[in-house]
Amino acid sequence: MARYAAPTGNLSTTSDLFIQINSWTDSYFFPAMVFSLFFIMWIRLSFTQPVNRAFAVSSFIGMIFTILLRLANVINTQIMVTFIIFTGIGIVWAYYENTRGSG
Repeated sequence: MARYAAPTGNLSTTSDLFIQINSWTDSYFFPAMVFSLFFIMWIRLSFTQPVNRAFAVSSFIGMIFTILLRLANVINTQIMVTFIIFTGIGIVWAYYENTRGSG
């Protein structure tokens, strides 16, 4: 049975609670949460939008979340850069599909 350290200090704010959860999961909590939200948004938007546009929108929203989480210092820079790259790929993909379809 795994034993986790007891919370240190006072968990009086939501930020303290999230930081403690992130430390218990070896900093995998927020990346897993952001990637899960990204895939859920991408799949959900794919029902109503073209797949390329759904990818661009979901990666942009994920990028905004990762930037905010990076400012709060609960996610590392590599995850933020990954979503910036995803957003760039989504924009190029959507642009390519729009120009190809209109020609």
